[in-house]
Amino acid sequence: MQKYDFFAIFAKYLPNVFGHNTTEYRQIIQLENMNYLFLAEGFEIVEAMAPADMISRAGIPLTTVSISQERLVSSSHGIQVYADIVWDEFKSGIAVEELRADDILIFPGGMPGSVNLAEKTELMDILQKHIGRGGKVAAICAAQ
Repeated sequence: MQKYDFFAIFAKYLPNVFGHNTTEYRQIIQLENMNYLFLAEGFEIVEAMAPADMISRAGIPLTTVSISQERLVSSSHGIQVYADIVWDEFKSGIAVEELRADDILIFPGGMPGSVNLAEKTELMDILQKHIGRGGKVAAICAAQ
C-alpha cells in the first residue's frame, strides 16, 4: 500500500491553500474527486478536524461519515462532531465500485477510534478494495 504523509502534503501546499493561487494544490486532489473522512467514537479531534479544515479551505469536496447510525460522534476527549452522513447513507449513496482511484479515504487516529474503525468489517472491506484498485488512503497516526 502506498502511504501518503497527509500533513506533509498540506504543509507543502499550505501557502497556496491560504493564498490566492490554489491551482497547484488542486491538481493534487482534483475537484472532481470525492473525499471521505470516517469518524468513529473516540477519534483524535485534531487528526480529523485539521485535514477537514484544510481540505474545506482549499475548496475541495469532503464528506464526513459517521461509521454508526448516529450523526453526532464523540472524540477521544468528548468533543462532539456532527458528521455529514451516517454509515447507511454512505453505503446507499455510493457503490464501492464507483470509488475512483483518485478518491481519498481518510482515517483519523485516536483511541479507541482507530480500534472502532478497524472493527467495522464493511469499512475495512471497502478500504481493501479501494487499495486493491490503487486508491488513495490517508491513515493518520494510530489508524495506520
